[in-house]
Amino acid sequence: LFPYTTLFRSFDVDWNVKQLHVAIVPKTPRFTAEIDITATVLSDSVEETYRFRCVPDASRLQRLLIEFTQAIDPPLRVTLSTPEHVDLAARPIAGDPSEGNDSKPTNQIWEVTLPKPYSTPFEFQAVHVRPWVGPIQVNFASVPDATVQRGRIAIRAESNPKVVIEPRRLEPIPLPSVPPDAYATVDRKSTRLNSSHTDIPRMPSS
Repeated sequence: LFPYTTLFRSFDVDWNVKQLHVAIVPKTPRFTAEIDITATVLSDSVEETYRFRCVPDASRLQRLLIEFTQAIDPPLRVTLSTPEHVDLAARPIAGDPSEGNDSKPTNQIWEVTLPKPYSTPFEFQAVHVRPWVGPIQVNFASVPDATVQRGRIAIRAESNPKVVIEPRRLEPIPLPSVPPDAYATVDRKSTRLNSSHTDIPRMPSS
């Protein structure tokens, strides 16, 4: 009958105590997250697509943070995974691209605001495109406030560019077979994330 649960608390008050006050603070939402990252190598750019699936745990979630291992130059388009693909408000709140350099990427945190509080599972995605002119590192993403999170990374190539995948400080895991109706155009590897760096070097044309 009621959209929100009514919470009652009663207190015995000693009016002789000075500076008595009661504070009301927001409850930190609890949720789990699954993250799928796809880096698609094009002829002169790399498109990184991030798909997030969040499952709230008996709480309502409207705002969440995403941490990238490298700073992102806007625009970063974030949309709700619905038939309407509603654009979500997203902005960087920590980390500055000017603080990093090519040899030492700077982590960056973005704030994403949903159009309404969600107490049921929901999905959204973020897409970023950057130039590809030499070896680059895949930009990993995580959800710092999630109680549990897990992720997968896929690297794909279009137009058959000559690339290789060089995992660094990652733990190898068994590689799944390629489905009959799919094809692999790059050196394929499967790894478990133990680091924040994976390089995709651009190989010279033969």
